[in-house]
Amino acid sequence: MSEMNPQEALALIKKIGTELEKSLNDTIQDRLNQEELLILANMAVPFIKKTFEQSQEISEFLSVPLNFATKRDFVRLANLSIQIEEKLDQIEGYLHQLANQESSPAPSLLSSEAPSSIAREERPSLSKNRAKKEQLKHLLIHYALNIKAYPQRNPSNNDSI
Repeated sequence: MSEMNPQEALALIKKIGTELEKSLNDTIQDRLNQEELLILANMAVPFIKKTFEQSQEISEFLSVPLNFATKRDFVRLANLSIQIEEKLDQIEGYLHQLANQESSPAPSLLSSEAPSSIAREERPSLSKNRAKKEQLKHLLIHYALNIKAYPQRNPSNNDSI
């Protein structure tokens, strides 16, 4: 065989790779278009669903004695953190309103409605809190969906939430 220069070798590899990819894609399509395969897959769905549900129940059951977090734990944590942030926003609104009032009586903290006279834009710390809250929510849900109890930290990334 004669020596090839690098460009010719790369072109040959690309050509063979493209042909192989097309061949594999055609084979996969032919296999997936078989009606028997679809029928078998359709029959297996209830069994697979039941198996996943059972494994989730076992995981929930074992999480207590083995002390590890589950997806449901992460979802609950995300919801609780959001509720806490919203309550802190409400309290901050009351404090801001109290600081800006001169002689009018203080609003009741037992009231469930936030002070309507204060817009979020007038309280700059809330916009940062909202962004952090959304970032925390997405992180927690991401870890819950990937069932990762402990995230891998990148030592070069010093960003904090």
